[in-house]
Parts: sequence; structure tokens; C-alpha cells
Amino acid sequence: MGKQIPQSKGVRNIRKAIRTGFWLLGAAVLVVLAAALYWQVQLPDEISVTRDGEMRLPGNITAVYQEEGGMERAGNDTVTSAELVLPLGVSVKTVGIRLVDRETVLVSGKPFGIKMFTDGLIVVGLSDFSADGKRTNPAKSAGLTTGDILISLDGIALTSNEQMGALVQSSAGRELCLVYERAGRQHQVPVTPQKSASDGRYHLGVWVRDSSAGIGTITYYDETARTFSGLGHPICDIDTGEIMTLSTGEGVEAVITGYSAGKSGSPGELKGQFITGHTFARLNANGECGVCGTLQPGFRAEGVRLPVALSNEVQPGPAKMLTTIDGSSPKEYDVVIEKVLRGNSRPGQNMVIRITDQELLSQTGGIIQGMSGSPLIQNGMLVGAVTHV
Repeated sequence: MGKQIPQSKGVRNIRKAIRTGFWLLGAAVLVVLAAALYWQVQLPDEISVTRDGEMRLPGNITAVYQEEGGMERAGNDTVTSAELVLPLGVSVKTVGIRLVDRETVLVSGKPFGIKMFTDGLIVVGLSDFSADGKRTNPAKSAGLTTGDILISLDGIALTSNEQMGALVQSSAGRELCLVYERAGRQHQVPVTPQKSASDGRYHLGVWVRDSSAGIGTITYYDETARTFSGLGHPICDIDTGEIMTLSTGEGVEAVITGYSAGKSGSPGELKGQFITGHTFARLNANGECGVCGTLQPGFRAEGVRLPVALSNEVQPGPAKMLTTIDGSSPKEYDVVIEKVLRGNSRPGQNMVIRITDQELLSQTGGIIQGMSGSPLIQNGMLVGAVTHV
């Protein structure tokens, strides 16, 4: 029977180091594979890149392009593909690459006044009243609720509170045909005005709104298209929270006259006034990302000309915000982009920012109402706009 020879301390250390090395290598492989899986999910199937060939991606990912001869044309854009590779040489995925021209715009940060009339009338409340010795509400009995949009009454398109009141009064209590919209679908119901015991006039028991006005911030002007965009979020009814459907509207030059600072439980707000006779644009749309409009002939847009960043170029880190808290001249303030929400399902909410500028924090407490639309600048490019506090 053989005798076991004891291992020297040096041999044991070598074997221990080898085992440790295998463990570390296995852990490194798992980390790389986890990173590859993570970026497979995070990165889109198609990325837009400027024609100078520069691509900025998070996570130190590099891209290996195909030769230009393999490109295909799709409209005015050029389409190819690229293999995305992690620093250790592990392939993440192959994505479509769309080569596009870099856009530039005039970045603003100036305040503007909003005058907006709705397409139809928004129901903001229902109120019972006394008629024939009992409490009644014809609108509620017809099935109306807060947030409905009243389209027409007896075939006449509704355009203002006063017009609807006159139509109800002239009915003298006969049944009317009311058309309203709810959740994008139109409905038709009969409704009969009742004479109020308190004032002797006919009513439906419904409160409606036909317009809105407020202060926002211009994000940018597009001189070529003669348009502007601002606000960063849709104009919603203050009572119902529903997006107001735009019929007509104006963008008016404005000045900031003061502000109330934001604090816990109160967002604060900019206070301003419209400059009479200085309408600069006709509003065209009120959507998830704000309002936009066509500039009036002769209006001269002013701002800083900057390139527009592609979505994959926006990264967490330092940035600047242009906004106005006094008069009409915007100033630059320090912010940090803390998160970039790629593939976010909610339109208009793609990043989280934090105000770091001590001057702005000491004056307003940070972002307050009226700053919506303030442009965000990173690496010399327009990367977004302020939306919600």
C-alpha cells in the first residue's frame, strides 16, 4: 500500500489560487452574460444615427457597421445594420441603423401666454336646482357626467357658454337633441330644460367651459417650418383633468412679473401678464407633448441655434435648463439628468431631472408651474423639455 506524500504549503497556495481564479472567471462570465442580456432588453431594435457616423450609446457599448455598399434606401433615410459589442468583446445584439440628417432649431426658454378655445364645451360640473316644487337635473337624467364634451344642441354646433345658454333659454322647455362625446365616441340623447324656481329661466343643470388661458415656456422655434413648440404637456381642464380639444387658440408674448416658490404640498407658480396686441402664433395642436403653432407673418423668432439630440444620445449626467423667472429674458440653470426612461410607454415622460442650481433653488424652490416647456440642453444639444413637477 502506497504512502500519501504531504503537499507543500506552496503547492496548496497555487491550487487555491487556481480555484479562486476559476471562480472569478466564472463570475466575470456571468456578469458579462447578464450585461449582454440587460442591453438586449434595453436597446431598441432600431437606432437613428447622424450621417457623420457618430453613435453614442450607454454602457461603453461599441458598434461595428456594415460596409456602406450593403445599405438600402428608405425614403430620404439610409438604412443599414450594426453589431453592438460590449467592452470584453461579447456581442449584445444586431440592430437596424437609420442614418438621418441632424436637425437644428432655435432654442428659447421665453415665457408665452396661451389663449385656447375648445372644440365643443367641456362639462366641468352638474348642479341640481328646484323646478315645479322638486329638485331636478335634466343633464344628469340624460346620463351626462363630468368630462363629457358637448358637441351640438338641436343640430347647432356648440361654441361658447353664452351661446349654449341662449339655446337652452329659447327652447321654452321643449325637448332638445344633445350630441356629446365621451372617451372618443359620440352619443345622442334627448334632454328637456326645466324652468328654475329661483330665477324663472330654463336650465339643464350643467356647468361647462369653453376656453382656457395660462402661462407656459417656449421650447424652440423651427424657422424653416415657421412653427414653435412649448409647454411640454397637454393643456388639461382644471376641474376634470381631461385634455382640452383645441378649436382655436393663440400664442401671445408675455412677461413674468413674479412667482410663488414651490414647497412640500404646493408646486408654486410663475405669475405673468400677456402683452396686448403681441400675438405671435396660431395654435395648431394640443397633444401629449405640449402645444405647437404656426408663427405669424413678420414675427422674428429669437433663440440659441442648437442641434437636436437623437434619443440614444441622451445620457444621465449634468445638463442645463433654460427658463425665465423675471421679465422675458431666459437664464441658464444647472440640472442633472438622473434617469433616462428608454422605451417608456407614457408619451412625453422620458427622463427624470433634478435641479442642482443653488440660485434657482433659493429663489423658486426648483421647478414651478409655468416652467413647463423649459428646454433642457446637454452636450450642446437640445435633449428635451420640462413637463411635470
